[in-house]
Amino acid sequence: MQKEQPVPPPDHSQPGLKLCLFYSAVVLPGLGQLQQGRKTAGIIYMTGFLLLFLLFGIVMARFFLEFIPIVREALHGVAPAPEEIPDFRSLLGPFGVVMFIYVANVVDVIRGHRQVAARR
Repeated sequence: MQKEQPVPPPDHSQPGLKLCLFYSAVVLPGLGQLQQGRKTAGIIYMTGFLLLFLLFGIVMARFFLEFIPIVREALHGVAPAPEEIPDFRSLLGPFGVVMFIYVANVVDVIRGHRQVAARR
């Protein structure tokens, strides 16, 4: 018969991947990196995401400030000229950049967890 290897106790010195992913994906990008002890990456992702999200919010607010009066006129029976309608594509660039940072943040949390696990 073979001797069974004792199961090593779980290492609680590093937070689990699920907790870090929750912080970075649900609460705020960059918090997962901070939870992993990777302060520089966490601050970069957090600052970058917040600034780009603010930029996206400004672009979106400007879009709606142009769009809402056109909708009001259309509801009152005044048909807008096609050149008056703002281009929706102006939102796609900033939104794409924000989503890129968000996805890169989640991938970085997974990559960081694997790097920490490989060092052990």
